[in-house]
Amino acid sequence: MSEKEGEVKKERDHIFTATERHTWCRPEGATYPARAIRTKEYLYIRNFESERWPTGGPDFVSSNRTYHGDVDASPTKTFILEHAEQYPNEYEWNFGKRPMEELYKIADDPGQTKNLAYDPEYQSSKNAMWNQLKTHLENTGDPRILGLDPWQGYIYHQTDGFGASYNLSLPEDVRNRHALRPGN
Repeated sequence: MSEKEGEVKKERDHIFTATERHTWCRPEGATYPARAIRTKEYLYIRNFESERWPTGGPDFVSSNRTYHGDVDASPTKTFILEHAEQYPNEYEWNFGKRPMEELYKIADDPGQTKNLAYDPEYQSSKNAMWNQLKTHLENTGDPRILGLDPWQGYIYHQTDGFGASYNLSLPEDVRNRHALRPGN
């Protein structure tokens, strides 16, 4: 632990992050694999299955009994979904499908709403960020960089409430009973 503030070690100039699945919110429990690198200047995200809905989508009832199930219930979620036609940008930012690559310049776009990944002016920065991320994924043996998806077969372990109906380790009669239960 350091008592210093700001940039303490120059070599600690980036972080990596990853996501796969938070809840059962896509058919067959499909994951939403994304990997990212964040520097002081940029955030670069690689969406490995960009044809999937990151939030679960508008056509599948998730383990928490809602559409777009990877977004928790809230007045904001309800409002944006009910007024999507009036607020198309907000709907896309919060619930839309994402492109394969995303690049955001943090100082100019702290809300990360302007994707620069396909802007010719930022190709060099994007390529450098992707190369750094790719090297990290290769060096750490991340299955995604090898085209593998070991997570798809992982059991979803919710044991109570509606979400238990997706737990394939439970007997079918128990899953069916949970599917009929109201609430979560």
